Amino acid sequence: MENSGSLSGNSSSGVVTVNVIQGAQVDDVNNNSLTLANGQTKHPANRDSRGSTQDILSSQLELSQNTRTKRSLYTLYLTSLMGAIGYSSCMTSAYPYLLSLNPNTTTALYGWVIAMYSIGQLIASPLLGYISQYFLYRPLFIFTIFLMVLGNVIYAYLSLFPEDLAGYMMLLARFILGFGAGNMTLIRTYASAVTSYEDRPVTMAWVTGTQALGFVIGPVIQTAFTPLDTGVTFDAIQLQISMYTMPAFLAALINAVNMVVFNVNFREIGRSQSQMNPEVATTTASSIIPSKNFISVVLCNVLWFTFLFDFSFFETIMTPLVQAEYAWSYSKTVFYNGILLFSNAVMSSLVYVSTRLLTKHFKERHLLAVSTLLLALSFVFLIPFSSEYPQLACPNNSTECGNSTSEYLNMTRWGSERYVSEPDTTILGLDLSFVGSSDENTYNSEIIGCNLDVYEWCAEQHKILFVQFVLCACTLSLTYPIGIVTTTSLFSQTIETSSKQGIYQGILTASGSLSRALGPVFVSNVFEKHGPAVVFPCITGMTFFIFCLVCIFNKRFGPAAIVT
Repeated sequence: MENSGSLSGNSSSGVVTVNVIQGAQVDDVNNNSLTLANGQTKHPANRDSRGSTQDILSSQLELSQNTRTKRSLYTLYLTSLMGAIGYSSCMTSAYPYLLSLNPNTTTALYGWVIAMYSIGQLIASPLLGYISQYFLYRPLFIFTIFLMVLGNVIYAYLSLFPEDLAGYMMLLARFILGFGAGNMTLIRTYASAVTSYEDRPVTMAWVTGTQALGFVIGPVIQTAFTPLDTGVTFDAIQLQISMYTMPAFLAALINAVNMVVFNVNFREIGRSQSQMNPEVATTTASSIIPSKNFISVVLCNVLWFTFLFDFSFFETIMTPLVQAEYAWSYSKTVFYNGILLFSNAVMSSLVYVSTRLLTKHFKERHLLAVSTLLLALSFVFLIPFSSEYPQLACPNNSTECGNSTSEYLNMTRWGSERYVSEPDTTILGLDLSFVGSSDENTYNSEIIGCNLDVYEWCAEQHKILFVQFVLCACTLSLTYPIGIVTTTSLFSQTIETSSKQGIYQGILTASGSLSRALGPVFVSNVFEKHGPAVVFPCITGMTFFIFCLVCIFNKRFGPAAIVT
């Protein structure tokens, strides 16, 4: 075999071509004859020189493969980033978008819209984890990225569908996006297969960090497009440009570019390597987690479920909550919730970086217990205890609220001062009327205030102060990252000796998807029927119960013993 400055070798997954020595030719790999750039041929004189040449070829091959592996990981980081952006960019605008498509939309349908993303991911995660044991990674990644492009395009074109169908098409778009985002299982499995034990924590931190960055960028993108408001429509091509559709169009474009980048940079690995890291293969690995570590595996999945459930719970409830409690307009809700999510995501990113420093001074299982306790306490801030009440929405936003035929509107009982026909333009006493639309017709089409026809609890439950809302958001943002990082780290240590890491990682991702599916459905239904006075004590109690479990089984967390 003769090559010019390259070595072609068959790996278990296909052909990999790498540079060996610049300006050199390999005449005979088996005999180790090497032709240099000046035309001279170097033949080994003895077995030692042959070994030396083999070492050079081996080291160059390894160096080139490491370079390709790094490029592959960088590509996967981009994929992780885009999945997070796809999830977070529409969190603050999905509910107003639904209402603009169909004014009769219920909070329950909105909960299912948010949940469908996670339901798609829930189905895809274990499925892709299983398939990755038998098929190459490249086609699986390309397929899932394509689904993310398709889901965003459907989401952006919802205005083309009839009013009664638009909500269900949004469900479909979110499901497709979630199924594509199931590639997080592939990302974690691939990263685990191509990295050493020492490098794996850094790689997993990058995967988690890019997700955190996506949660930062998503709200920024949505906030940046808020000035478009309802936007403009190009009838010739049936294209609507607004604050609701532009984030989806941008995400579709970036995912399309990501597919091209992926094809160029990704290095495939074989099934044998993906099933077991070579470093682990030097020991006797088992596909079954030792029984004494089974509790650790279960608890890590329960904790992963809890952290993501609580976070998705807050993300889902924040939009209908601020509209009902503070009488904000749609555009103001999108704008300020976007700023709040961005600020919280920045804090979370800083905590992600700091967590690695904390683990050098404190045990991860102790940090996990503290973060779970603080997570439970964060929702205590949202329990209503002020003496104020939320303002009630006038029927059809009419200033003559007394003309309503609704059985819940009783002007004599509640008093006319409880009703509002214009959105509140202040926050903590500051006049911010410059934010949002100034079009009076836009306000007339929006429901401003707490709608008694939807929320029967509006008239009797006390108001949540805006300071309480901010305190909850900040506490949640500071504790959530610590719990996520420590949980994934302890879980990786537990399954380190398993040859079925793809399946275990798929189960972990699926448990997170299940939590983000149940969270929005739970909050949308319970919040609609019972209000904050019931919802937040329930979530506080549930999280505190998980904290008790962490304390009881705290010593169970840690790496599993190798079983022959």
